[in-house]
Amino acid sequence: TSMPGMKRDCGGAAGVLGAFFTTVKAGFTQNLHAVFCLAENAVGPRSTRPDDIHTLYSGRTVEINNTDAEGRLVLSDGVSYAQKDLKANIIVDMATLTGAQAICTGKYHAAVLTNNAEWEGAAVHAGKSSGDLVFPILYCPELHFSEFSSAVADMKNSVTDRSNAQSSCAGLFIGAHLGFDYPGVWVHIDMASPVCVAPKIECGLSSEARRNNRKVFMTETIPELGLLTLSLTRLKSRANAYVRSRRQKYLAVSVSIFETFNSKSEQQCPNYLKSPVQTSRVCSQQRGRGVKSTEHLKGNSSKKLDHSLY
Repeated sequence: TSMPGMKRDCGGAAGVLGAFFTTVKAGFTQNLHAVFCLAENAVGPRSTRPDDIHTLYSGRTVEINNTDAEGRLVLSDGVSYAQKDLKANIIVDMATLTGAQAICTGKYHAAVLTNNAEWEGAAVHAGKSSGDLVFPILYCPELHFSEFSSAVADMKNSVTDRSNAQSSCAGLFIGAHLGFDYPGVWVHIDMASPVCVAPKIECGLSSEARRNNRKVFMTETIPELGLLTLSLTRLKSRANAYVRSRRQKYLAVSVSIFETFNSKSEQQCPNYLKSPVQTSRVCSQQRGRGVKSTEHLKGNSSKKLDHSLY
């Protein structure tokens, strides 16, 4: 099984929690809710089975044809709750929804699916500004939602054709529980791959500028996180200093051992050979294969050790 170690599947809820914390700390004063849709993928007497039919919070029925697509079931309940109980007119959901996301938008860009073109552009702009990159995927429920057609329920929970815009279809499953006639703004973010892969590009900023931006953000917006980062930086600096001191000590000991060994080798090697190459060959034959310790090697090894000190 590939389930052990799948901590990345909590990435959607973790991202929402981090965004909520940051927004509140930044002084956001408008009405804001964070809804966490959590599913435990475990075997038990009440586990979902293939061909089960569930009635979700939206009132719509779902035929289970893929028990591994469990997250979208609770996520659909979450957006329905936000609409019906919280009366939200802007709903943003985030999840590690599909492995196909990496095929659609790559390892570094999350996929954004929305019913609002203005918010699509805003999401892309926010991604470029923050470094959490996103890229739009196809929103076309009139052509793609038929992938969930069921003879016994309102929909299935997984597509029929996995090669037909799979990430878009998976997002539409969630949107269907809001209703495609939902008058508010709905933004769905699938960040299955970027959740654990850091981009190697700097999004238009130099490395120094990015570091400065992070430093200002952490110390001014989230003081606790800034202090933690500062502590970790100091700890790393001390660790590096310790490693350097140990390395220098090791090199000093190595030089001392080399000098001692070399002086003994000179006593054992025959003195009548003047050529360093010949001396090296004879000493190797006398003391065993691969052992070379003469004036010739002493010069080369000293250079290597001096070079290593830098």
